[in-house]
Amino acid sequence: MHLKFTSGRSGLWTFACALFLMMAFSECRNRSYSINDLPPDYIVFGTGGGFANQLESNYLLPNGQIIRTRSVGDVPVQVPALKKKAARNIYRALEESGFRDLELNAPDNMYNFIAFVEHDEELHRITWGFDAEVLPARVKAVQQMLWEAISEGR
Repeated sequence: MHLKFTSGRSGLWTFACALFLMMAFSECRNRSYSINDLPPDYIVFGTGGGFANQLESNYLLPNGQIIRTRSVGDVPVQVPALKKKAARNIYRALEESGFRDLELNAPDNMYNFIAFVEHDEELHRITWGFDAEVLPARVKAVQQMLWEAISEGR
């Protein structure tokens, strides 16, 4: 096989097009975050309490990435990511559920929580015991979506 290199305008044009395509496609990849480098907006949900006061937090990021932490000092774990569209659907469902208007701080010995962080500030958090009767149906549906997301890693 013989490669022919062109010179002049056509060679420069080919190089410029190739460079542009490489840069354009490299921007399509999602950025990967860590627990110490989170985006400014995310949902965090999980469980806590019990005799040992264990805490499990799951961070759902807008790009679909999920990071799980368990108790202080444990190493964060990457859960299989969601597709970006699935993550957007969960964010939308949480917003439409009336979550931000819900005032719920009823932890028990064991509790669940959902929080929304925007611009690096926790805007709203709800906490409730394992008695799901206190949770409105629309928010309960979002909670189920969140737990299914981390169990299936779709």
